[in-house]
Amino acid sequence: MVLVYFLLTIGQASYAIKFNIPWFGTNDFSSYYLMAQNPFDNSAGNPWHANRVLTPFLAWVLLKLNLFLRTDNSAFIESYSSIENTVYDAHVLFSLITINYIALLISSLVLIYILKEVFVDNFTNRILIYSVPLLLFLTPATNFSILAGMTEGVSVLIICILLLLIKKRNYKIFLLVLILSIFQRELIPLFIFFVVFNMRKDGFGPKWIFPPVLAFLISIINIYIRDNSAA
Repeated sequence: MVLVYFLLTIGQASYAIKFNIPWFGTNDFSSYYLMAQNPFDNSAGNPWHANRVLTPFLAWVLLKLNLFLRTDNSAFIESYSSIENTVYDAHVLFSLITINYIALLISSLVLIYILKEVFVDNFTNRILIYSVPLLLFLTPATNFSILAGMTEGVSVLIICILLLLIKKRNYKIFLLVLILSIFQRELIPLFIFFVVFNMRKDGFGPKWIFPPVLAFLISIINIYIRDNSAA
């Protein structure tokens, strides 16, 4: 199944590598660019992106290992790598896109597992189970902000994993992944809070509800401290 999904979607990832231009609506790339080059530099990037270190770190690993999708001729390389007197290395953009693609591919497989837990195993449901996750690659935002020099792909993966852990009621691993989500995107804990809050009748009490709230507050406080220290 991994191979099938890979063959169905690798063309879309290659398209993103060839034609993605960060400056047309995804300008946050300028921050993630610095963070991907210096993941251990606490001053790199915009203070409002202070918590979003996981994706840039993974991109940094790919850069060090020289393992990422690439092309020698892209719209970014040809016309858009230089902006505001700064020349951007296209390999950083390619590594961020690669990480987001891998994350989205894994997310689709996690969704398959979740759907198998939800639906009865029959022919009709099997078609649903294996086709719905492909919608992750068909949203209008996929080529614009997910398969891009951003952090959304890994964010989708973490949300999918958290939803799976909620379904499995695996509280200990849920807490660990929730802590990890603080370093990916501040809105993930807030989204998970609304999920578990609306599942109170299914036995998801305070021990499930309070950790996402705490994780979200930690994220916001960290952003506030970073923003004021930068000022």
